[in-house]
Amino acid sequence: MLAKLLRWFRPRARRGTSAAGATGRSQGDVLGVAAGKDDRSAKSGVMATGNAAKGKAAADTGDQGRARFFEELSESVEVVEVVPPLSDDEERLARELVMLVVDYLGRKKVEPPVMPALAPRVLAMVGEPEVDITRLARLIEQDLAISAKLLSVANSPVFGGQTEIKTVREAISYLGTEQVAQVAIGLACSSMYQSETKGQDPALAARWTRLFQHGMTVALASSQVLGQLDRQKAEEGFLGGLFHDVGKAVALRALEQLAQSGKLPEAPSYVVDEVLHRTHAYPGDEFYTRWTLPEPLMQLCAQHHQIEEVGDASSPFYVVSLSSALDALARGNPAERHDALTEARLSADKLRFSEPALRLLQKQIGVLSERTRRMFSSP
Repeated sequence: MLAKLLRWFRPRARRGTSAAGATGRSQGDVLGVAAGKDDRSAKSGVMATGNAAKGKAAADTGDQGRARFFEELSESVEVVEVVPPLSDDEERLARELVMLVVDYLGRKKVEPPVMPALAPRVLAMVGEPEVDITRLARLIEQDLAISAKLLSVANSPVFGGQTEIKTVREAISYLGTEQVAQVAIGLACSSMYQSETKGQDPALAARWTRLFQHGMTVALASSQVLGQLDRQKAEEGFLGGLFHDVGKAVALRALEQLAQSGKLPEAPSYVVDEVLHRTHAYPGDEFYTRWTLPEPLMQLCAQHHQIEEVGDASSPFYVVSLSSALDALARGNPAERHDALTEARLSADKLRFSEPALRLLQKQIGVLSERTRRMFSSP
């Protein structure tokens, strides 16, 4: 059984960066920059039109723009905290830790994190054609802790309010139903990214914070991009962004339990990061099926690092993968940097994003990352 599971966790190969074809429908004016545009048409927001020759020229311009963006991104990544590959001893230690985590998860039959009941109910309510603000406020107010935190966020400098917001209904009126729903769901689901171990290692505690803030940043960015295409896809992108790395929460919990039982060898921080990166796609389909996630979300959670092997997937899959990769590059985790650069390039090619769209998304992710840090500084 252990040997079968370990096939998921071989050291990452240096994969090629050849572009796959575009998927189905054009992404339209994503972030104000339509796929297949040259820089001039991007500014005007007009889709490229004309004969076949012009269409090919526009496509070539888009391909060249993406190549230019990723060439510059690759150069900037190289100068940020470059860490050499693991030494032979560190590689052996990483493999030992991977085996311990896989064995633990296999023996314990770890269940998926419990999604708070408030989250799907809020999501369902804001998905209705006509949102009843009073009903939404009453639903959120049923959880006193979430309500208090929501009001704290609404009154924070993040939203620059001049008047104190005293009720959930006032928060909805001020921030809007969608933003309140996203903050409430984030607050509710932050418990899924918290340690269950008392007296935890401070280094592991910091990883929980980073993991949650990364998920929220990707959720908000994906929702913004997809919201310009389809509201339902925006919701799928938000949930996909929030939960795409939930496997890391499971693996991190396993490491904590192993550490608490004295079975975890001491390892440098970057080796632990490498172990989490190698193991977090596990537990795989069976795990996510028990969580009863919709099929697209299960695919996203289990395969968002396997873009070359997925084939055609929905636009939320690639938007979440792209947003996650760009945020990971900005955060500078050495264990993820090379894979993130490759995954960002492949996802952008699938989406046919133009260079201006990529630059705007990259900038927006930076803004959202800082906003998330300020809103959820104590998840």
